[in-house]
Amino acid sequence: MNSAQYAIAITNELRDRVHDWLDGLRIGHMLHLSLNLPSPLPVGFPFGAFYLSETLEWIHEYGAEQLRHIHAISFVFQGRTNGPGSSVAWRVATTGEIDLGVFEIAAGVHDDTALPFSIDSALVLEATLASLQLRAPLHLSSQVGSVPNVQPNTVPHSFRDFELRTAGGTLVCHLGRRWD
Repeated sequence: MNSAQYAIAITNELRDRVHDWLDGLRIGHMLHLSLNLPSPLPVGFPFGAFYLSETLEWIHEYGAEQLRHIHAISFVFQGRTNGPGSSVAWRVATTGEIDLGVFEIAAGVHDDTALPFSIDSALVLEATLASLQLRAPLHLSSQVGSVPNVQPNTVPHSFRDFELRTAGGTLVCHLGRRWD
C-alpha cells in the first residue's frame, strides 16, 4: 500500500468512527424525544451557534509498525454559505480541515414555508450520517415536474419533488412531493 492509498484508508476509517459517534448522538436524541431523557445535542442544534466536537483515537497496524492516530473532529452549522439567499450547510471536519461529511440545503428549500417534511435535528443527523457513509457531500434540493392532464384544454398538474442527492447527482433519498 502506497502513501496515497494509506491516507485514503485512514480517512475512511476516520469517517466510519465519526459515523459511529454521530449515530450515537442520533440514537440519544431519539431516546430524548420518545422517553423524555436528557438530549445529547447542544442547545440550538441543528440551527444556531452550536459546536460539537470529539477526539477519536486508535492504533492502526501498518505492516510491522503500529501507528497511533488522534483526530479532533468538529460538527458545525455553517449557516448561509455565501451570504443571504445562499444555501445552508452542516460540516463534519478534522482540525486539519479535511471534510468528512457535508449536508447542504438549497436556499429555495430552506426558505420554503410549505415543505412536506421538517428540517429538524433528525433530518440533519441522518443526512450527515448518509454523507459519511457514502463518502460524499449531500445536497437537499427540489425538482419541478408536471403531469399532463388527460382531458383536453386543461392545465397540467405541477409538483415539486424534494430530494437528497450526492454532489454527482445520484439520488439518495426522496423526501417528499408537494403538488403546486
